[in-house]
Amino acid sequence: MNTLQNIISDTGTDYTVDTILMQQRTPAATTHTWIVAEDIDDVQIYERHTDREKVSVLPSTDYPAGDRGCEHVENIVSLVLTSYPGAHVLGIRDCDYTRYEIPEHIHPANSDRRT
Repeated sequence: MNTLQNIISDTGTDYTVDTILMQQRTPAATTHTWIVAEDIDDVQIYERHTDREKVSVLPSTDYPAGDRGCEHVENIVSLVLTSYPGAHVLGIRDCDYTRYEIPEHIHPANSDRRT
């Protein structure tokens, strides 16, 4: 299948960045929101919970290099916001990549309470 994403990936252009930047020059920029997710699996999940008329969910995958992940999400969002500070763009990172804990916290041992 010859989709726009496949054609752009063949040229080595970053589909997600180019899509968002091109849309910033249209009237849709004032009413539309773009969400950058880590991978295509995440896109499919978030699309189920958004109004597709008002929100576009795009993967952070960079073609053809295949760069993706939380750092790439941050890079894409930063690049768009640097070019268009008022852009309605969000990045969603999976929580398994960043874990915040208080260093002094000690996790209790698992106990088997089935007696």
